[in-house]
Amino acid sequence: MQELSRGWKQDPDTRQILKTRAASDEADTVRLAAVQELARAWKQDPDTLQILKARATEDMDRYVRLAAVQELTRAWKQDPDTLQILKTRATEDEDRYVRLTVAQELARNWKQDPDTLQILKTRATEDEDRYVRLAAVQELARGWKQNLDTLQILKARAASDNDPAVRLGTLQELVRGWKQNLDTLQILKARAVSDNDPAVRLGTLQELVRGWKQNLNTLQILKARAASDNDPAVRVAAVQELARGWKKDPDTPLILKQCAASGEDPAVRLSAVQELARGWKEDPDTLQILKKCTASGEDPAMRLSAVQELARGWKKDPETLLILKQCAAPGEDPSVRLAAAQELARGWKQDPDVQSLLSDLQAAEEQSTLEARQIDQVPLINRRRKTGRRSPR
Repeated sequence: MQELSRGWKQDPDTRQILKTRAASDEADTVRLAAVQELARAWKQDPDTLQILKARATEDMDRYVRLAAVQELTRAWKQDPDTLQILKTRATEDEDRYVRLTVAQELARNWKQDPDTLQILKTRATEDEDRYVRLAAVQELARGWKQNLDTLQILKARAASDNDPAVRLGTLQELVRGWKQNLDTLQILKARAVSDNDPAVRLGTLQELVRGWKQNLNTLQILKARAASDNDPAVRVAAVQELARGWKKDPDTPLILKQCAASGEDPAVRLSAVQELARGWKEDPDTLQILKKCTASGEDPAMRLSAVQELARGWKKDPETLLILKQCAAPGEDPSVRLAAAQELARGWKQDPDVQSLLSDLQAAEEQSTLEARQIDQVPLINRRRKTGRRSPR
């Protein structure tokens, strides 16, 4: 369609072909391309406007309907039917993507029309699709901040929308536009503690830390989430925020030590151990915790991290070298063994035992590589035997 339109625009048949394809071609992509070419090259043809109106309201494909709506908005904004078509598509179109995009077009191009605000309010509170509700909320927050209903709608969506993405997105709009409103902080506190979705709790915690760090409740909420939230990702985030923003609070190292204890979630333990190693190096408990975490029964990721932290932060401790040698010994987890060997090579290369251990490791690696190559050659050898060809010597 594009080549026909641009290369043979002067041919009298080109326009008619495009009109026919836009109206009746069975391929959605062809109708869409024809609609766009007619709108851009034959704007003055009276049939173009009628075809666009028909495609915007009747086409079975959402992309064709949407393209027609956008062309009407771009070039026929003053036509009285254009606005009415957009209002209808925003409220009645069966496709969420069309409703969402058209609602945005109304908000950005017909902000002064009294129906636009009402349509956005309705979409924000009643649309069945979460993305449409969220988009409507965002347009209200950015374009109708002074409207008395806007804040009430946002509070309701943040607290009770049945979709977590809408709740979180609305919370972010409240923080952005109504930070000084007393209810905003109360809603954030409630969502951080009691929202049933971990992504909302996590996102809300981050907003509290960024905007209300000095509020006493923020610290208490972080402590509670770090210690007892039922989602590991929320606990990890709370642990990290406590360690980096409230290092001097006496409860912070205690909470980190509790989270680093055996029996805790592996991700939470790992995060707590890393924060202790980096922020509480002088605490004698930190070194003991790291040593315990290198034990053979621990999770490999935990052991690997503990090995690295010990080697880099406690090189002079007499047990560090012994622990690294043990972790680099044959039979250990490959990732732990490799990490220990790398740390030994970096910090204790001159130690005779380390030199011998590294030589053994290199020999084992070479042997493993050779065996892998021999295994890879087995299918090739078998095929050559079947065909009577000899394998190369």
